Amino acid sequence: MSTQIAALETKVQKLTEQLNYVRGRSMELDSQSSKISELERTRKIEADNYNYFLTVQLKNDIDQNYGSKSSNINVIQSPSAPSMDGRKLKKAEYFLAVAGVLFGLGLAFLIEMYIDRTVKRPVDIEAKLGVPLFLSIPYQNGKRSQNLLAAPPSTPLTLRWEGANRSFTLNGSKTTIGASADSTVVVADESVSEHHCEIFRRDGEVMLKDLGSASGTYVDGQRVMEAALKPHQTLRVGNVEFSIEKNETKAVEVAKKSAAAMPPWDPRHALRPFYETLRDRLITYFEVKNLTHNPKLVALTSCGDNAGVTSTAAGLAAALSETGEGNVLLVDMNVERGAAHHFYKGHLSCGIDEALKKDKRDEAKVQKNLYVVTESGSNSDEDSLPRVLPKRFTSLVPKLKASDYDYIIFDMPPMSQISITPRLARFMDMVMVVVESEKTDREVVQRAVNMLTEARANVGVVLNKRKKYVPKQLLQEL
Repeated sequence: MSTQIAALETKVQKLTEQLNYVRGRSMELDSQSSKISELERTRKIEADNYNYFLTVQLKNDIDQNYGSKSSNINVIQSPSAPSMDGRKLKKAEYFLAVAGVLFGLGLAFLIEMYIDRTVKRPVDIEAKLGVPLFLSIPYQNGKRSQNLLAAPPSTPLTLRWEGANRSFTLNGSKTTIGASADSTVVVADESVSEHHCEIFRRDGEVMLKDLGSASGTYVDGQRVMEAALKPHQTLRVGNVEFSIEKNETKAVEVAKKSAAAMPPWDPRHALRPFYETLRDRLITYFEVKNLTHNPKLVALTSCGDNAGVTSTAAGLAAALSETGEGNVLLVDMNVERGAAHHFYKGHLSCGIDEALKKDKRDEAKVQKNLYVVTESGSNSDEDSLPRVLPKRFTSLVPKLKASDYDYIIFDMPPMSQISITPRLARFMDMVMVVVESEKTDREVVQRAVNMLTEARANVGVVLNKRKKYVPKQLLQEL
């Protein structure tokens, strides 16, 4: 029995080997089938060509033998136009496309890691600079409102002519001075031209303009073609002198009307929610630090121009003025810009000394509980102001801390080694550095923070004008 089994197994093995051999031959034939088909088509084409040429040769022989030509030859198929094989070109295109993508990714990585060292995202602030981030403000692309606040009430002025014992109220309409009878102020003097000068109001200021007079127009002894008039100035038209005085009665009426009709800061401003959020986070920070004294001094600065410090300071001050009944004072410290403050139409004529006196600060009021002033250094000129400000602040801080303001916001000049900002930082409860996204170098921000920290100031950062290039689904940030 075992012998039969062994014989069968041997037979099965042989049959299996034969089957494998047959399968191998079959696969070989299958692999050669395409070649066989191609050879078959070639053979058929060559056979057809052979038959065609044989037929032609036969017809030519008949024509030559019998002296006639066959007329039944027709065109079977027109030749195809020549074309270039595009397979190699497509491979080259694919290679160039892949190489372009890889080059772009490599270039972007190189720029991100080594070439472009600017601050771009909120994560750059805390992770790479180690500074608390208070707020990230997106880039609005021109969607902001023009003004954050309304202009403060302007100072009513009176033109006093002592020689004629007459006074003229400068109420905003055009006031003309000249020898002509159609002038508002008629001056019968040989030194006065027919239409000598005019006084009008522009952007909240009382402006004087010379109308091409022969003898000239002078303000405080200096000849001018156009100038802004202020109280206690002397105006000379030819040989006739006038004095500019403040209309006290009118000033009280204007202040009362302005206080009653003072509108809130623009509710349509695109960045208002961000300024309110900055206000809430600042208040929370003071609560955590247990800073309960009033007023709290907050300074905003930057590492360069056009970072948005003034707009942020104005928005923060306006938002703080809406919490409770406490007053908020916004101080413009940019002395090189003069008394102009570009976040609203108007001119700052009130200084910080006047703002500390309750009976003189109405001119600085721009809305309920909010006052805006400039620190121009009443006892010094602009050139010496950066030098005297730290000393002045030493004596001014006790007055600030004794005032009835809840918050005093300082719009400071940009940080530098010679600016007054690091020297005044030690007086502040908080110094916020406004960093413009994609414009400010990380190392510059780090040096600015180090300078403020050396002055023992509490430092925070506001990332401004942040742009997003990646969809939220791919990159999510708070």
